Amino acid sequence: MKKLIQVLRDRRGESMVEILVSAAVFMLLLGALNGAVGFASNAQRRAEQLREDAVVLQREVRAGTPAGDDAAAYDFRAATPDGTETGLNAFRVRVKADRGPPAPRPARPSPSAGSRRESDRMKRIRSVLRGREGMTLVELVVSAGLLCLVIAVFSASLSPAAEISRRTQELNSAELIADDLLETVRSRVETATEYIKCYENGADITDQTGSSHGSAVEFGTSNAVELLTADGCAETAIMVGSRAAGTEAAVEKGYLLERYYDNSTGVFYSKNADGTPCARALAQTYAKGFYMGLRAGLYFELDESGRTVTATVTIFRDADMTDAVFSDSLLIDLRYDIPVKTGVTAQQRPAA
Repeated sequence: MKKLIQVLRDRRGESMVEILVSAAVFMLLLGALNGAVGFASNAQRRAEQLREDAVVLQREVRAGTPAGDDAAAYDFRAATPDGTETGLNAFRVRVKADRGPPAPRPARPSPSAGSRRESDRMKRIRSVLRGREGMTLVELVVSAGLLCLVIAVFSASLSPAAEISRRTQELNSAELIADDLLETVRSRVETATEYIKCYENGADITDQTGSSHGSAVEFGTSNAVELLTADGCAETAIMVGSRAAGTEAAVEKGYLLERYYDNSTGVFYSKNADGTPCARALAQTYAKGFYMGLRAGLYFELDESGRTVTATVTIFRDADMTDAVFSDSLLIDLRYDIPVKTGVTAQQRPAA
């Protein structure tokens, strides 16, 4: 746990605030760039319009020059906004006269009323299009490309942050699950009054000798034997004496399981004569929703004196229980001085 916290503290990278600020600054720069491109395009269109107007004015002035004169001078005088002349010369333009009349053009037929209306409509359309304000296709494509780039960069920046948040939440859930399981195990094990022993695998304990460590712990009380494990079990027959009282569904590996057996004869039966598992009672301590998609593994170590038990819970994120998320241990003090058994206590029921 300490190593994981140290890794998260020492992690170098951008925080969420830095990412959001960077994205906002980039969007502002993108907006400024888009505005600059639009301004330059509008300025270019205005310049072209001024050049066209200048050409038209020049042609009109040349056409008005008297024939026979090599050049004519035009004085432009300043006037007030209401059109009153001030008498001040603003500038003079000298224009060379055209040499001879222009070449005659072929006569065109007189346009009809419908043609004149169509011509006027086209002039209005050209006028509207000429003064239109907006974005060109190139500007639109460039803006869309930059926007897609910003979204891609922003999404890539959010993915690590979301993964870190998910891992942190998963770690917190694993800690809570481990604490609850350890407390449950402590409340059960400390009540042992007769003996205690461990198994390497708690899925099948029939004819198995005991050990001082393992993934399952068995202990005797005044009226029953209890087994705690997370190794799972097959479908189990519930027996009251020699009579079947029903069945309990199988329990998957990775969930805390409690099995109870009758201890009236010093040995108990964990299998019927046909080989099917049996018990006096069986219960999955917590429902699957309690584990929030995680799995738990148990490991016990007994003190040779029989006074303490060290229980370790490891939380895994996968069903194969290979990818550990969190692990914690608890030292349990037994209330009674009891022996550690190593002999066989679970047997198969003999045939009738």
